[in-house]
Amino acid sequence: MSSKLVFLDRVFGKVDWRDGFINRMTKRGIPAETFFKPVVNDGNMEARHREDEAKKNADFVLFYFGDLPQTDANRVGFYSFLELVIALFNGDLNRGVIVLDATDIPAPACEANEEAYKNLKKHFPNSAIFATLAEAEDWIAKQLAE
Repeated sequence: MSSKLVFLDRVFGKVDWRDGFINRMTKRGIPAETFFKPVVNDGNMEARHREDEAKKNADFVLFYFGDLPQTDANRVGFYSFLELVIALFNGDLNRGVIVLDATDIPAPACEANEEAYKNLKKHFPNSAIFATLAEAEDWIAKQLAE
């Protein structure tokens, strides 16, 4: 398995999804060092620089949009959505992986999430866009094995 980097981007939803994701991927034999988790207690300039460099050099950037707790702390997820839109317009989805997971989202937000998934798949049929994190995990594991 080659040395690749997967950047686990900011998200809409719970930030602890990254730990479970990394756990499941290491059980598949993928080293934990393969994944960059941009969660730091002190968002200083040094941490921001490390995050920017990791994202720039990543083989894949995973955007996860899942369940959305109603807290002000979650507003940072809006920036991830903006980054996703920019990537779409720039045609930079050759390394982007998008998950629009409606599993734990109550209606009507669930329906909106499912519509967003269908529209992204329709407009970007060759991009790595998934309805569940498990589907993305399978795809990433396969890509990392190549």
